[in-house]
Amino acid sequence: MLKNCRDQCRPIFRHLQNLLQYHQLQWREVPAMAFYLELWSCQGHHKDDTGTQKIFRKYIRSKQPRSRELALRGLRNLYAGRMQLLLPDALLWLQDMRADIKLQAIHLLQDIVAQRPASIRGVLSQLAVQLLSCFNEDNAEVRWRSMELFALLLEAPGRKRLLLQAERSLLPLFIHMNEDIPNVAQVGAACGVTGSRGYPV
Repeated sequence: MLKNCRDQCRPIFRHLQNLLQYHQLQWREVPAMAFYLELWSCQGHHKDDTGTQKIFRKYIRSKQPRSRELALRGLRNLYAGRMQLLLPDALLWLQDMRADIKLQAIHLLQDIVAQRPASIRGVLSQLAVQLLSCFNEDNAEVRWRSMELFALLLEAPGRKRLLLQAERSLLPLFIHMNEDIPNVAQVGAACGVTGSRGYPV
């Protein structure tokens, strides 16, 4: 029955893929993305599916927040077990002006650090600098999530390279410890304690 479903859905899937890849769907974009993601899951995930990769990467920068959310979910599924390959993308998304894209990048980076901590060794300093700039974002969730990730970096392999960034983080973290927003204050305090420790190799 599943095979019959896949065979019947394949022409619809290809047509929808063509629409998403080459056309501006405007108000139809979100339902099209939601339907595409469901059909793609039904068809079975293929790591070398370049058409699907292009669509997810295109809509991660959509003007529609829901489309961006669906695109990230698709990329996570596509790169399951090899999330570290999305590291360059996550670093780029972290520089976006939109808070929800920054949050998506931070969540993805947290997964990468948890699953493949050695994969971030070469970009530790770059990532730390980018996270420091997030400490003063207007969005409270971006502030405390970036502090959480920064704390994870201070425990990651090669953390000795972060000594300078850790020293620079102490003043803004001290300031955020006194914020009225509990999550920000709590994480700021925890990061401040971590950042004040020594840095063995």
